[in-house]
Order: sequence, then C-alpha cells, then structure tokens
Amino acid sequence: MTDNGAHQSRRQTVAMETLTYKRYPFSYFPTGWYYVARSKELRPGKLVGQQWCGVHIVAWRNEEGKVCVADAYCPHLGARMTPEAGGRVVDGRLKCPFHGFEYDVSGACMHTPNAPPPRTCELVTYPTCERNDVVFAYHGGEPKFELPFIDDEGWTLRIWGKKTFNTHIQEIPENALDLNHFQFVHGVNEVEETGTPEVNGQHFYTAIDTRGRLNLPFARHLQFDSHVDFHMWGLGYFFFETTSPDTGVETRSWLFGVPQRDALLTLNYAVAVRENPSQRLQVLKWLPTQWRTLLVCKLVHMETSLTLEQDREIWNSKRFRASPRLANTDGSILAYRRYCQQFNAPI
Repeated sequence: MTDNGAHQSRRQTVAMETLTYKRYPFSYFPTGWYYVARSKELRPGKLVGQQWCGVHIVAWRNEEGKVCVADAYCPHLGARMTPEAGGRVVDGRLKCPFHGFEYDVSGACMHTPNAPPPRTCELVTYPTCERNDVVFAYHGGEPKFELPFIDDEGWTLRIWGKKTFNTHIQEIPENALDLNHFQFVHGVNEVEETGTPEVNGQHFYTAIDTRGRLNLPFARHLQFDSHVDFHMWGLGYFFFETTSPDTGVETRSWLFGVPQRDALLTLNYAVAVRENPSQRLQVLKWLPTQWRTLLVCKLVHMETSLTLEQDREIWNSKRFRASPRLANTDGSILAYRRYCQQFNAPI
C-alpha cells in the first residue's frame, strides 16, 4: 500500500470511530473489589449511602461489627433507603422509611409493623471485606480473589483525599505505566521501567525509577531520585510504595477508584510516610521525629493532589485507543491492558 493509501485508510478508520463514537469499548463497571467507606465512617448504627458501580447502595454495621453493603431500594415497594431519603439503622437493622420493613446484615427481612415478613423479601447484598480500616464490596458476583493486608507498623496515619473525574477507572493506573507523560505533564526529567511487569492472577506488579522535582511551588528547586513499586489487585485497588535515598523518606499511596455511573469516577486516595529504617530523614531535621514525619506526610498529600489535578483535563477529555501507535519508550501499556481484560466486559 502506498503512503497515500495508508493515510487514506487511517482517515477512514478515524472517521468510522467518530461516527460510532464510544469513549470506551467495554463496561464502565469492571468486576472486582471497590471502596465503600473508611471503617470509622461505619460505626454501629451509622448508615452510609452512595452511587457505586452504576447502582445506589447502602452500608451499615451492626452491634457485633458485621458490615452489610446492599442495594439501596426496598424489595417491598421500591423505596430508596439511603439516609437522605429517610433510611436509618435501628438495633442493627436497616429500617425502610416507607413501610417500616427491617432488614438485618444478611439482607433478610426480619420485621414488618403489620404482618409476618414475606419469605422472599430480602435485599440484594454484595460480598464485603475490611482491609487496613477500609470497607470494600465486590462487584460482579462471587469474589474471584482476595485483597491483601498491608503491614502498617511504623508508618504515619494515612491522610485522605477525594476527587471526581470524568473517565474510566482503567485510565488511572495506566498513567503510572505511561512513562513519557511524566516529563510533559508532571515535569519528571527521567523515568525508567525496571524489569518487566509481573501478572499473577489478579495481582499486577511493576516498578520504575525516576528523577524529578516536586510540584509544590515552594519546593520546585528540590531534585531527587526515587524508586516506585506499583501493585494492583483489580482496578479498584492501586497501591504504590516510593523510596527516595536522597531524602530518607518512604511513602505509600493508595488510589481507590469507584465508578459511579458511566464515565463519572470518584477517586479516594490516601498517603502515609515513614523514615527509612536505614537512613534518617534528610529534611526538617530540627523537628521531633513524630512532627517531622507528620509534616512530610501532609506535604506528600499536597503533592499527590497537585499531581492528580495535572492529569484532570486529559482524563476528562481523552478517548480510549484500542490500537495505540506506541513508541518504544512508552512503557508497558499493552501488558497492563491485557491484565485489565479479565475484569472488563465488552459492550
């Protein structure tokens, strides 16, 4: 095919993509574990409601500590039972605001005001787990994998944040593997993938080395080397650890994306830090250790927020290219996409 013929074919392909435009050729709601709430937000008697993986859910904890995550609509006559609609927890049971039907944490209807509970009246519930003071629920039937417990001894308490983007959840971790964007979007001068990605069932791992500056206005003159280990367990649990010998700081970051509806994504994120056990913190040496690590954690949280904001307009406007024209320095994007296929259903 001549060059003109190749360009013509490409133009026809782009025109067809435009006519049949969908931003993503797969479901916005991949299977897997997704963030529901922090454990402290689900104290006994507290009811939480939200949009989650295309449905409205409620979550609560009974006095014995068991958590239930369920569809928010009453199976009796369809009333929404979220807190703002009048739903509440009474003696460990979810009480419908419409007719007073009560449901325990198994989803079974245990009481109605005027008659025995209908035998088939039960909530649609989702499998749950609790890891490192976070409650997750599984979307997509019975769980096919478990989430890890992360040893947090010696680390600061996590500082949390929350943002909303107009994108698919798969885009968030893909950024970490898009090596060339670090320079043009985030000002990181040098990025190199160390080794090849490893996939073990639902666990994905890769690592990079970087050299760059902070995004914080008062610290852009600081340049340092870092090593970053990335881990994923499904698309809803993205975790990475960063070590920086130049600063003596180790950081941990969690990104818990939750698809709400179509391309609306909520991203709950958290950071924690500790001093490298083999090297004292090289910044803010005049402060006591506890204050120093807490302050560094706050700075890392600010840096994380700024970095996410730098990606906002790209995430909100880009479309998925099923056959991207990649350069040989683009990183392991295709390996990551193959890993994601096990969670994504085509549409």
